[in-house]
Amino acid sequence: MFRSGPDWSYSISAPPGAPLTLRINPIKSEFAVDASAPETFLALPLSAFVTEFPRQASAIRDHPLNLDTGSGSHARGCIPFEVCGQRAFIQQLTGVGDASAGIKAWGGETTLAAVAVFPMADPGMIDPRGWFPTTFLRLLELAVGSEVGVPWIEMRDADGRLARRLHFAFGHPHHLTDGYGAMRKVFHWSGGEYLTAALASPEAREPFFSIALRHCIRAGLPGLTLDDQLDHLVRALECLCGQYGFSRQDLLDGLDSEIKETIGTVLNNARAEISTLASTLPEPGLRSQVSRIAERAQSAAQTDRKFGLAVESLASHFGLLDSEVLGPYYARHPGRGRGDWVGTLSYYRGAVFHEGFVDIDSPGTPVGDVFGFILHLHDLVVRVLLKIVGYSGTYQPRLIRGTANESADWFKPGVGVDGLLEVPTLGIK
Repeated sequence: MFRSGPDWSYSISAPPGAPLTLRINPIKSEFAVDASAPETFLALPLSAFVTEFPRQASAIRDHPLNLDTGSGSHARGCIPFEVCGQRAFIQQLTGVGDASAGIKAWGGETTLAAVAVFPMADPGMIDPRGWFPTTFLRLLELAVGSEVGVPWIEMRDADGRLARRLHFAFGHPHHLTDGYGAMRKVFHWSGGEYLTAALASPEAREPFFSIALRHCIRAGLPGLTLDDQLDHLVRALECLCGQYGFSRQDLLDGLDSEIKETIGTVLNNARAEISTLASTLPEPGLRSQVSRIAERAQSAAQTDRKFGLAVESLASHFGLLDSEVLGPYYARHPGRGRGDWVGTLSYYRGAVFHEGFVDIDSPGTPVGDVFGFILHLHDLVVRVLLKIVGYSGTYQPRLIRGTANESADWFKPGVGVDGLLEVPTLGIK
């Protein structure tokens, strides 16, 4: 049985010398097999998912949707993982190698590269507006550095037979991009821990995680300017800092009661003196302006919104030592803003959000240093996301030029910070 939703899209084309063509596409359609058995498995065909697959996993050898059937079949790569304590996997399709060869078709469009198979643990897994399809695809996109698409989804019975197929594309099914990928090598996929941990994490189901993940992915896509990369990274960190309560800082936090009382007395006296000054001014507009200054003087020690302090607190919350590692580096190479890492973070946040660009043409602004700052910030966002879902395996840091196999705690005292942050640019400004 075939059913289609009420919404349709259409396009009209008329190439020179050719008849008019009208193409009508349903936004959503469904094909169901009559008298099908209960839906047991969910299958998602994946486009542009290109990575180094581990060898065929023995854990899926007897699975009804294992594509390697029969003794003569060529063993396909497979990434096993778990969903709700049950086995799931991503299996490579025929003709797709470890690199991009074999997946590009006509006009730059991509053919299917793999298929993901899950147990139907929750009916909400097939909701295109639910957390599962969106978060799963974004986890894959962060892993491989390309926008992954799903042109349709299938529900299969316990024997692997088709029960129902839903036609509504989500993700980006058409074009392969070559951006930053955190899990591109076989050893990064070891045991499927990345997907197992992320899909089991309650935080991964929350909107903030998907939003931060989206900005993290987009910051690593090819063709972005330094400004655009920074914009996405700052927005990801703003989202994460807000979620964990670090967007505002209590300026009196950690001070003993005597110091707090002294500061309060000084600020109250300052407010009183400025208010007295305001009362002597003859013009109402000036009196109001100075009175506002008096009010701010009294509240100067309450809260602050410093992006650099917020990011420093976020990193510390997850046990990341970036502020400690970067302290000596910025002491030797003062950055923009206040000169240290915290001040440099706030400076670049203000540059992209308030000025609209990062000024790399002014004297004393090496583009390689700016790019190194961005690479580190991107790596920090990735590490925070991995910490949030409890992933303890390894990944490829963008900050390291060359293949790497590091845990989220790799950036610690002793790493060669100078070589990582000072990116050679071959004289390009």
